[in-house]
Amino acid sequence: MYRPKPIPPIRLNQLEVAPTYEQLHAFYEQVRKAPGRRLELPIIVDEGRRAFLLAATLTNEANDPDFQLLAGVGIKAPLLWTHTTCDMHFLLNLVLNDITGASIEDTLSKGTSTEIAGMRLGLNPALFGHRDAPVGWGTNTSMTGSGADRTAATLEGDLKNIPSASILQSVLISKLSGLLSVSDGSEEIKIYFVDGMPTHGTSIETTGDKSVIELLTWDKGRFKFFPNERSMEKTVNKRMEVLLMEGVALLDQRTYLTQQNLTMESYLIRKDPNLSEADFQTRVANAAPISINVQKQFYRRVDSQSTLFEILRAWPMPKSEWIPIMFNLIAAKLSWCPSDRRLLRRNPD
Repeated sequence: MYRPKPIPPIRLNQLEVAPTYEQLHAFYEQVRKAPGRRLELPIIVDEGRRAFLLAATLTNEANDPDFQLLAGVGIKAPLLWTHTTCDMHFLLNLVLNDITGASIEDTLSKGTSTEIAGMRLGLNPALFGHRDAPVGWGTNTSMTGSGADRTAATLEGDLKNIPSASILQSVLISKLSGLLSVSDGSEEIKIYFVDGMPTHGTSIETTGDKSVIELLTWDKGRFKFFPNERSMEKTVNKRMEVLLMEGVALLDQRTYLTQQNLTMESYLIRKDPNLSEADFQTRVANAAPISINVQKQFYRRVDSQSTLFEILRAWPMPKSEWIPIMFNLIAAKLSWCPSDRRLLRRNPD
């Protein structure tokens, strides 16, 4: 019986240092252009003493590629891990953690740094292929708060260049301990970590788990990481993986609300002014999980005359609460937000 020959993998030119973000992104683009084919990137470090193979396959163009890292370049090389992702910041941290044999925190004492798409890290530039690092990298003396013993930030950047989820994943994967401070000029969120896991979080409106989830909704601001900061408080109870999943759900809800033209200036209109409490509970029973009592209190403030801003000014709530509530009210057709105040008296079907 005729058996078609297996399609051989596409092996790229080997690297002699750990890959940079740009090299991983170029590898990702090549994988996207060759669906169904396995692409392999050999990585030989320590003057040939250690070898790795980063392989990737795009089985479905609608999905993200499957990445694998093997401890060797031969057929029987052991598999270190497999991840399906399109986040090259996340992938870079995974690769560096295995190839360099040390976490980001372990290399901070080298006194130099490099930059990954706008995020400054206290790492050896040679690990990223930057052999001529600009003078001054790794010597930033910006500090948050006060105190003579506070050290310089070893990781800093702008949320415009790297999303907060990628920052949290980097801290988790690298098992960093310290303080992550994020500020947008008017508000600040502080998250303390021990071995990559959040232990305490604060913001103007929240503490603990909610402050981490709140951070995931930010897309503007500057962040800094201080490795020597500690807090004795323990307010974060959920694992990072769980918080990241909840943050993704919150972002999806926010996207839906944006598509529904909801803004802080939107007037919130009840679709059924005579809705009973029992009917309200039934309508939101299978919606985004949040306290039914909190939802009821919020719904009572929807008077068809107040904007979302006015409701939240009278009854302040963090994004981690009001976003899912608004998602539930609009998705369950309990409320709507006209784009024009002249439509206030009109009730859509």
